[in-house]
Amino acid sequence: HDAAGCIRYIKSNFKSPSDAALELLMRCAYDAGDDDTQRTALETLVAHSGKPEYWKNLLRLSERAKGLTDHNTLDVNRLRFMTGNINTKDEYVLLAQLALQLGFPAEAQTVLQKGFDAKVLTDDRSKKLLDLAKNQAAASTASLDKDIAAAQGQAQGDALVKVAENAIGMGKAKQAIGLIQDAMKKPLKDKANAQTRLGQAYLAAGQKADAIKAFDAVKSPEKDAMIAHLWSLAARR
Repeated sequence: HDAAGCIRYIKSNFKSPSDAALELLMRCAYDAGDDDTQRTALETLVAHSGKPEYWKNLLRLSERAKGLTDHNTLDVNRLRFMTGNINTKDEYVLLAQLALQLGFPAEAQTVLQKGFDAKVLTDDRSKKLLDLAKNQAAASTASLDKDIAAAQGQAQGDALVKVAENAIGMGKAKQAIGLIQDAMKKPLKDKANAQTRLGQAYLAAGQKADAIKAFDAVKSPEKDAMIAHLWSLAARR
């Protein structure tokens, strides 16, 4: 029951720990309340195998980080969806509601439809939420060109980044890449978000090497760099 001693021993004696040693290190770090060591072990396990249970624990740990924005939380739940860790009604609904709240209805529609297809969502409330997402997605798709033109007319690029992120959810990842690149030629209030969205667009378009490069370029703020690193790990799957 010497959790701290377990951590010291593994770190001192294993230059390249096996997955079994990493699992032990993770458990000892959890018992010791050492989030940094636990995160490092989980990240290595995810990189080695990408097993959903490792992702589940890593994303749960990441969600506890201080100062996360709603957008950060949306990304954590997007990664849950990508890695096979959204399985319950509440998890599907949470992701969809976050996407709707932040202005990405087509993404919300996709998530909710997956929940219905999987027979996890069956209730009337979820059906009403899906209908809302469908209506908002249709309106958003119809106004996409108008929204792009309006955002392109702004002096700063952040609005164009948001339009591009919405386009990713519509299945227009390649178009989103160009929009974000245009946005990054302008002044930005949130450069880390633009860089993360560029990586997200590349990943959705199947350009994994470009996605990893974009995610790895996010160095600050710390919470955004952590989220971008999680995306980078997902891109390496």
